[in-house]
Amino acid sequence: MLVDYEVNQRGSLDTARARLRILREAIGTRAAVTFTTEDVQRLQVEWQRAGLTAGTINRRCNLLRKAFRLAWRSGKLPRLLYVPRLDEHAAPGRYIPASEAGKIAAKLPGYAVDPL
Repeated sequence: MLVDYEVNQRGSLDTARARLRILREAIGTRAAVTFTTEDVQRLQVEWQRAGLTAGTINRRCNLLRKAFRLAWRSGKLPRLLYVPRLDEHAAPGRYIPASEAGKIAAKLPGYAVDPL
């Protein structure tokens, strides 16, 4: 799967490697053909209980989804596994629209404003 990242020159190769290590630790050496959607959901619950956000879990599951899709396309899996996504409810304030950022910047002291 990482070959796909290299071939397509994705800038997120290092991130994918890190997430893949986490997935390998969670899944172990189990054969992909035996993996079910219920197994994915168990992992999601485990990660939620560990305090991970829905966004972090979804990023991990995106990689898992991609790995299964590539294996299926290449004929290594007889079926495509459904990997559910979690609803992401980002806390207010994590993203600040440009219009609001300008209002905030106008209230900052001179030394705290980005000169660019």
